[in-house]
Amino acid sequence: MYPWFMADLLPKPTASSRERVLAGATEEFAAYGFAGARIDRIARRVGLNVRMIYYHFGNKDGLYKGVLREIYSSAADMIDRVFQADDPETRSLQAISGWFDLITSHDHFADIMVREFLDGGEHMRKLFADEPQLFERVHKRAVKLVEGFIESGYMRKMPAGQSVVLVTFSAAFLWASRGVHDLFLDGGKPGADEWKARLLDLVLHGMINRNKT
Repeated sequence: MYPWFMADLLPKPTASSRERVLAGATEEFAAYGFAGARIDRIARRVGLNVRMIYYHFGNKDGLYKGVLREIYSSAADMIDRVFQADDPETRSLQAISGWFDLITSHDHFADIMVREFLDGGEHMRKLFADEPQLFERVHKRAVKLVEGFIESGYMRKMPAGQSVVLVTFSAAFLWASRGVHDLFLDGGKPGADEWKARLLDLVLHGMINRNKT
């Protein structure tokens, strides 16, 4: 980070420049991961001076933290909306649909999350340590959501935390691997809506035909 006495020499930040940096950084981290990402490339992507990026975020760690915060803040807002529904079935549909819509409507969210998972989640752990309210609003509330389904009798008894991880990671890895789906599906490439329908059906109904005679 630049020392305090250089502050007046830097261009003044604006909300739009910060948003441009975050957008460019999201693309960069999705393509190269944290280790491979470069601040100078991000600056070229967004057409801003490198100093402006440091002014906003301090260093590469701070910038990556900002990108992760953006993802988890969006997820937290989605879960807030889910809790507004009273009916367990409506909540479950909204939770799974909302999560899948979140990661498929953004070009790079799933890619960044999967890279972070495979790298051991070091920066995610730091984010949650610094901002525990994000972990509370996303993961703990998601677990509470599943526990509510179980208590209401809508879902059978199962480890709630593991259920959340299974759905969360399945959706993220599925969408992050979208570039190779045609390799395994005879050239087919289902879109987000079709995959969401398959995921909902699998989670809510399973794969076993229980109506066979």
